Amino acid sequence: MSTRDFEVNLTEGELLKPLLVHSLPIVLSQLMQVTYNLADTFWVGRLG
Repeated sequence: MSTRDFEVNLTEGELLKPLLVHSLPIVLSQLMQVTYNLADTFWVGRLG
């Protein structure tokens, strides 16, 4: 079976698993951004 034969129909079946799989990269990037902002705020706060 080649990769072209594999199809995913998101309109049928379970909702939670595909939703989590597709939202995970966004959640991880937001966590990294928040961590960066907290570290930056702490660093700049120590300068003053």
